[in-house]
Amino acid sequence: LGAWTLRDIVDYDLSSVRGLLQAVAAYREQIVQNFYDMGARAVEAGARGGPFAFIIPQEQRDKVAAAQLEQLLLGGGIDIQHAIEPFRADGEEYPAGTDVILLAQPYRAYVKTLLERQDYPIPKRLGNGSATTAPYDATGWTLPAQMGVDVRAIARPFNVPATSRITTSSIAPGRIWSDKKPAYFVLEAQGNGGVMATNRLLAAGLKPAWLTGALDARGFIYKPGSIVVAATKATLPVLQRIVDDLGVRADAMTGKAPSNVLPITRPRLGLYKSWVANTDQGWTRWLLEEYGFPYTSLVDADVRAGNLRARFDVIVLPSAPAAQIIAGHPADLVPPEFAGGLGDAGVQALKTFVQSGGTLICLDQATSIAISAFGLPIRDVAHEASADVFFCPGSLIRVDLDPTKPLSYGMN
Repeated sequence: LGAWTLRDIVDYDLSSVRGLLQAVAAYREQIVQNFYDMGARAVEAGARGGPFAFIIPQEQRDKVAAAQLEQLLLGGGIDIQHAIEPFRADGEEYPAGTDVILLAQPYRAYVKTLLERQDYPIPKRLGNGSATTAPYDATGWTLPAQMGVDVRAIARPFNVPATSRITTSSIAPGRIWSDKKPAYFVLEAQGNGGVMATNRLLAAGLKPAWLTGALDARGFIYKPGSIVVAATKATLPVLQRIVDDLGVRADAMTGKAPSNVLPITRPRLGLYKSWVANTDQGWTRWLLEEYGFPYTSLVDADVRAGNLRARFDVIVLPSAPAAQIIAGHPADLVPPEFAGGLGDAGVQALKTFVQSGGTLICLDQATSIAISAFGLPIRDVAHEASADVFFCPGSLIRVDLDPTKPLSYGMN
């Protein structure tokens, strides 16, 4: 025990870096040779198959997510090839424009880690039936499943077509199928691209609405959750940029606009920010900013002051234990302005906010505050269950959604 200052941290890091540099200088040839040998073994293993390649088809439900996935892979040094002629793999035909990730490359293991489905082994159990083995981190990454991108594993070798190497991911521009003097436009709104398109339309001062039923436009069926927006002088330039950037389809339509629509409004959104460091709050903030949702950060004093409904329509509580959110930092450890949490006054203010018509969104552990404060007839049975009854460490869970309902618009 003892003092541990910023100076100690810097000295610790400097000594680590110096040790690394000295080791690299002393064993330069061996390190370079080992790095080369590892890459060569990976290339040889990938050429044998199992899998031989991963294929990312050109047609994707969510083109934005597919581009984001490819950029992430490129950032990790993974080689991606763009087919410039049709080819056949595992008995299926793929057109020119398909992206191919061959496993005969130095970072084969990294490719498999990110793209391959991983089924975590059934944990070993003690004699009393309790679980004993949990994964080091997550049971599996499986980014295609997390991001909603169609990525296909090809087990056996195939004749690789002529390709060009991709250096940066891109989205092929979409198209506005135009009628002269349209009355309104209808726009695809699937996945992340649909979210970004909606927020851009709102930011431009336009008034988009969701279709609540299907719409036939020149034989193309727009699903529920597609966007309808009136054709004004301001609409076309904004829509053209959206179509070019996000690769979505739009149709300019004549005649009367459909009546089966649900207006989209931009809620006044507050995101709770505890003075206790919270990773979930940071990631939630990043997501809101990445996809164009304006928000206001709310600290403990803001919530305790009450009258929240006058300022907000929606408040989000990031994941944290209820006791931590309510108590915050002890007063003897931090300056007064950073001490305490929501306290009883903050919890009551949130309760009043909801009773006044506001929407409170609680993420993960924060749900326990709503359950207790509102007396909800809900139990967190997973939290209460022992590991021999419920064991799901860091797993990806498949969720079945009804894309005809507003909460699931844009999902598959």
